[in-house]
Amino acid sequence: MYRMTFTKLLPLALILTASLAACAGGNDSAPSSAPGDQKWPAGPTTLPNTLLNEAIKGGVPTNVANLAFNKYDQFSGLVRNADFITIIDYTRNSGKPRMWMVNTKTGDVDSLLVAHGSGSDPNNTGTPIRFSNVPDSKMTSLGAYLVSEQFQSSEHGTAMRLDGLERSNSLARDRGILIHSAKYVKSSLSKMGMSWGCAAIPLDWIAKALSRLSGGSFMYAYGPPSSVDTDVTDELKIQEIMTNPSYMWVNEGEEAPVEGVL
Repeated sequence: MYRMTFTKLLPLALILTASLAACAGGNDSAPSSAPGDQKWPAGPTTLPNTLLNEAIKGGVPTNVANLAFNKYDQFSGLVRNADFITIIDYTRNSGKPRMWMVNTKTGDVDSLLVAHGSGSDPNNTGTPIRFSNVPDSKMTSLGAYLVSEQFQSSEHGTAMRLDGLERSNSLARDRGILIHSAKYVKSSLSKMGMSWGCAAIPLDWIAKALSRLSGGSFMYAYGPPSSVDTDVTDELKIQEIMTNPSYMWVNEGEEAPVEGVL
């Protein structure tokens, strides 16, 4: 853990101010500039219905696919790697494939296992029931993301940072939430181990994920709406953390146990 400094508080304060303004106006507007690399051109404004149909045929639940594609339309101007979109359905148990990589050019869909945060599944049932943007919650955050730059994680090998695009996940980067590989995510388990909020995937999938998704691709994480901690409650917790200079801020990606929470 490390202590938050006022240089850390400044960007978070700006995020909170923007979030509260969005709450007041009821508008989940995207940031004015996209974080991460700028290697790819902006993605297509709208994904074709034929691709939506292919995603559904490939196993993405219809309601989840529709929400994901609508969110893509909302944030398409920030997408810089339009080759794949990633969709996760956290209403499913972790023992089942619930992450899909959709090839936007061919319509091919790959499904794979993915872990969720231990704070989201306090009874370790394999199905998350709570989601949050609050630092140190060890919970998974829902909503639209950019899968951003690759970096060498000290605990998990090469990983990818995530940038949240909505109030529900705006602190993903500051929390250290990643896509990384983990040995506790594999088909031989009836339910996966748990991360501290990261989307941990099988070891044999990380190379493909790195080549397909990094540099600004779109990801959407879905969960049961009734289980989401309220925005107001989250914002109050975040404000309390940010205004306490002695608060110890946990890197929920790097400091999580490598073996996961089993």
